[in-house]
Amino acid sequence: MEAKLRYRKELQSAGVKKKTTIGAKPKKADPKPPAEPINKIDITHSAPKEIPKAYGAPRIDFVQRNIDQAANQKSRAKVDKGPNRKERIVGRTHAPGEIPRYYTQRAYEMDSSKYESNEPQCPPGMRLLSEEEKEEAILDLTEQKLEIESTLGRAPLRIESPQLQRQQRMLEQQLKDIESSLEQLKKKYVFVPE
Repeated sequence: MEAKLRYRKELQSAGVKKKTTIGAKPKKADPKPPAEPINKIDITHSAPKEIPKAYGAPRIDFVQRNIDQAANQKSRAKVDKGPNRKERIVGRTHAPGEIPRYYTQRAYEMDSSKYESNEPQCPPGMRLLSEEEKEEAILDLTEQKLEIESTLGRAPLRIESPQLQRQQRMLEQQLKDIESSLEQLKKKYVFVPE
């Protein structure tokens, strides 16, 4: 409320502030209506007359500059027209109807790989197992496999002692090892340490 009264007084006195004592009650406004509307404030005296230029630089018309640049620019469609896909593939490396060099080179590599021996190279410290040695090893392993299977077949269905459980696990592991060795021996080339 006090702020409104102070504001009205400032408007009536044209911006001159009168000294008021602290603690004094504000006076009531005059019953006469003001000559001008309350909300109208004159701020023309505080507005600057001229907008200062930044460091004295001339004003740049960016729109006109863009128009000039667009008029001087060359057409991109005509300048960037390069060889089409067919010309890029055929044009520089070989003549039309001629077999490309990369194709003949690839065909030569494929033919040379056919004539190389299909026998794999023996790693150092290993030797190739002969057919007779393979047959002997297969017979020995099948005999061992039959023995282990018969031992496991004679075992009771329910094993409770830890010693028998350990023995059964050991026999099952041996059986897996024998089966994997048989799979290895069935291959055409088997290498064993010397």
